[in-house]
Amino acid sequence: MNPQRLQLEHLFRSSPERVFAFFADHEQFGRIWPGRTRRVRDGDEETNGLGSVREIAVGPVRFQETVTAFQRPLLIEYRITQGSPLKNHFGRIEFHPAGAGCRLDYRIEFEGRLPLIAPLVARSLARDFKRGLAGLASELP
Repeated sequence: MNPQRLQLEHLFRSSPERVFAFFADHEQFGRIWPGRTRRVRDGDEETNGLGSVREIAVGPVRFQETVTAFQRPLLIEYRITQGSPLKNHFGRIEFHPAGAGCRLDYRIEFEGRLPLIAPLVARSLARDFKRGLAGLASELP
């Protein structure tokens, strides 16, 4: 099965610190995707930091993501560590100063456990990311 790779970008007028704070908060981060997101384990040094775990529920599917790198306000990385129809899932979110704002670079890589699931999930993630960010336009410009 072919790995899927998504490269998502967005320019914010908000500072990298503010954008990072939004994406670092598991419950807030979950607002850009469908389903429910909640923190199920606190991080080693920060509540939503390194080692923290969030559970995502989309319909009957539940899975957990663990934060594997956390460098405030520059970088968050995570992996799916339990559940999911995906395997070898890796997410990397980078926050770059862009004038007075922030450029978000978000890379997601994964494979499907079943044929055809990965391309469907990739299309859905790209669509949902754009919709989710559009909904935050007034709160996090």
